[in-house]
Amino acid sequence: MAFFSGKIPGRLKYPIETARTVCLVKAVETSEAGKKYWSQEEASQVTRDLLSETSRSTPPARFIEERAQLAYSRMAKKSYALRTMRFGGSPALGYLISAAIILCAYLIGAFSERFFSSGSEVNLFSPVYAALCLWSLFIYALMIIYGALSLARRRHMELPLRTLPARLTSGLVAPRLISSGLRRAFLAVWAPACLRLAQFRIARVFHWAFLALTAGVASSLIVRGLSGTYVIGWELPLFDSAPDRVCELFGRLWGWIPQALNLPPLPDVEGVAAMRLDRIAAAPEAASQIAPASAWMPRLFLLALVLIVIPRLLLIAWDSAALRLLKRRVAIPVDDYFRALLEPREEPAGEAAASEPAPESAVSGGNGAVQADQTSPAAAPKEEAPAKQEGGS
Repeated sequence: MAFFSGKIPGRLKYPIETARTVCLVKAVETSEAGKKYWSQEEASQVTRDLLSETSRSTPPARFIEERAQLAYSRMAKKSYALRTMRFGGSPALGYLISAAIILCAYLIGAFSERFFSSGSEVNLFSPVYAALCLWSLFIYALMIIYGALSLARRRHMELPLRTLPARLTSGLVAPRLISSGLRRAFLAVWAPACLRLAQFRIARVFHWAFLALTAGVASSLIVRGLSGTYVIGWELPLFDSAPDRVCELFGRLWGWIPQALNLPPLPDVEGVAAMRLDRIAAAPEAASQIAPASAWMPRLFLLALVLIVIPRLLLIAWDSAALRLLKRRVAIPVDDYFRALLEPREEPAGEAAASEPAPESAVSGGNGAVQADQTSPAAAPKEEAPAKQEGGS
């Protein structure tokens, strides 16, 4: 007879601490390594004890949660090592790794900008600046495509650049000790459940790292200007003989900047032709008149602000909000282990009759029914046969 009247869900959703406990109990009860610390009879006893106190209207997710808490409390009394398993990898380790990634990104940005520059020259089309802008546009376009596919398929799709690091770092939240077999069993349950959490964490770290990369490029650019006057120009091998094309490119990159900032207007075709770095290098004394730093440095920083800084900060805010939401709703797929605890199962006839209240008519006339059974031919002792035999002899 079915115990739970409600429908068994496809996923169980819990806060992250509860989900970790549920996954830990499942790992102990389903793995060979867990049998050393927790027997099948003890697991069954926990289920029986909780069923005796649970009503049919209890939601299945709540029953699994209460059972995991009860089982874990009994496990913890048996083994201190099992109690410490609940607390996974140290958060400080994750923060330290994230800080190291961000610092490395900053140093890479600073040294790469310096490597592709010469003295105080500033190439507006430097490979470093172009890589920052093009990569950002590529990521934004990819996110839009994956978002549209997720809406069309009604299923969340994540970028592979986030999924692979999320899977590789899943071991950071695994228990610290006991046995490698139990650790693997826990990860097999926990890693799929917290994959989206890990993806958003990785995405947020990557956004901060890219901002640090941009900050490293900007700081190197500023430091180079402290040692001398900026010589700003452009060098683009494919368009060296086509200043009109470069002039159009200038308009697309910086033409949107409002005139309210009191910046000088963009140069015409002749001015763009004069800004070629090889020509400015031949007459460095005229560099400040041809391409003054007061006109071009704000344009460079505004382009980075609009194309990189503001979008990345918005994405960081989005990832942080998603993390707060997902930490309250970690989804655990319902598999055979949970179905064995939740699916309807037949009870023995005696237990089913004892567990169900008897009808009122049966209760009121119970004594008469018993007497009738005792006086019925089927229930009476078979003593008449010998009596007939005596009478006939």
